[in-house]
Parts: sequence; C-alpha cells; structure tokens
Amino acid sequence: MRFLERHGSLGRDPFLWRWAQRGIRLVELPSVAPEHRDELRTAKLLAVVFNVLVDDVADVERDAALLGRLAAVPFAGALRSARPREGEAPREDRREGWARELWQGIEARARALPLARELWPALRFDYDQVFTCMRYSVLINEEPWLLNAQEHRLYAPHNMNMMVFATLDLMASPGVPREEWGLVRGAFVHAQAMGQLSNMMVTWEREIAARDVSSGVFAEALDAGSLDPAAIASLPPRELHARMLASGAEARLLAHWHQHRASFARLAGRVRSLDLESLLAGLDELLRSAQAA
Repeated sequence: MRFLERHGSLGRDPFLWRWAQRGIRLVELPSVAPEHRDELRTAKLLAVVFNVLVDDVADVERDAALLGRLAAVPFAGALRSARPREGEAPREDRREGWARELWQGIEARARALPLARELWPALRFDYDQVFTCMRYSVLINEEPWLLNAQEHRLYAPHNMNMMVFATLDLMASPGVPREEWGLVRGAFVHAQAMGQLSNMMVTWEREIAARDVSSGVFAEALDAGSLDPAAIASLPPRELHARMLASGAEARLLAHWHQHRASFARLAGRVRSLDLESLLAGLDELLRSAQAA
C-alpha cells in the first residue's frame, strides 16, 4: 500500500500489516458482493493503519489533546489547526495530515458501496466508539485507580475495529435484508470481543514494560482480587509480570473468549440470509495465532 511505503510502515514490522490483511479476510462477511471485495479490503487495511496511528497517541504518548484532533478527522472534512497567535507560524503534528489522508481513502471507498447512504450513520457511530475506547485508554493510564473489568469489557473491544468492518461489509451486502442487520451487528459485538481477547494474550507482556495498564489482563487480575491498583502503579516490571502470571488472568481471558464464542454462534444461527457461522473458523484461527505467538 502506497501510504505505508511512503511512511516507512509507520515504524512497524511489515509483518503486522500482512497479519492485518489476513485477519481482515478471516472475519469478512460471506455476503460481500464480489465486485466490491478488493476495494473494501483496501478500505479496511487503511482503517487498521488509521487505528494504529491514533492508538499510539493514546497508549504510548497519552496525548489527549492530539488524540482529540485526530478523532475529529472522520466525518468532519478537512481538519484545521487552531489559529496561531500573531507572528507565530502554524504548527500541526504530521500525523494530523496522515490521518486526513487515510480517512480520505477510507471514505472514498466506503461511499462507493451500494448501501453506504443507509448505513453511514452506523459507521459514524462505530467510529465514535473506537475513539471512546482510546480516550478510555488515556484516562486509565493517567489514573489507574479507575480501572475495572466491567468498563474495560465495555469500551476496549472497539479498538479491534470489527464493528467498523461489519458495517462496511453490510454496505457491500445488498442481499442481507434490513431485518437481519441488527442480528449481524449483535453477533459482531461478540466477534469483536473475541478478537480483542485474542490480541490481549499476545500483547500484555510487552505492555508491562511500558506500564500500559489499559490492557484487559490487568483489569481481569483486579477483578479476581489478584492485584490492586497500588501494585499495578508501583511494582517493578519483573515483579508485576510474575504476579500477573500467578494470577491466572490469561485463563480468565480464555474463559471469556469461549463465552463470547457461544453467544456469537447462538446469534449466527438466527441469520438466514448468509452463513454467519462460517466466520467462527476465522475467529478460532485468530485465537490459535495469538496462542502461538
């Protein structure tokens, strides 16, 4: 993809983007019209890059002001920097320009889909939830005493973008009747949670070194009574890692994953216009990839 070529893969190992492309295919609705499939997959990859760009600002830099400006890019047209004081040159973080470029690529492809007009409000809503997740991450890293498993399970899964992908897929699925849109979205609530749980099993150990307490493993350890906020905030990384291993938090994450899988299968069985249950194999593969990492 030209954006990644121009910007050095945003400093990431190119394997990340190949893995993302594979994941996009694994959770694609089988109802997507073939003539839209390639452009739709490109839009989703651009969405993943956009997400990584903004997520770094939330999780690594924890810059709430810049996050707010990046969150204003979708659906707002060209974003303008604040008016500078007299004699002061305009300043803009280069990532604001990158975000606009990425969003323009996403929007142009989404607008070309058959049901874009009908489902545009849903896409906007989904992106609002993505940015709420990132604001929550900043909040928790600034004040880890607020962390709890219930809120984490509510907000954090949106960082996986699966609801965004489901809406884009529905835009390209004229054969799915409106009566089943809600069922598909309801199932993807569980698919998104499954994806996020799989991702946490891969990332939590390296997030300890950065003390990124927005990881759900910390929330689960708190919920189980294995850790308290003071320990999360103050323990040296090596000791925190040992406490996390002993807490059984990973096993709790896996149990939640299986609960979501059962709920997805139950809702998928009610959808008649497409074989939604076929996506379970893709979600299972995401988990296996995480466990092998």
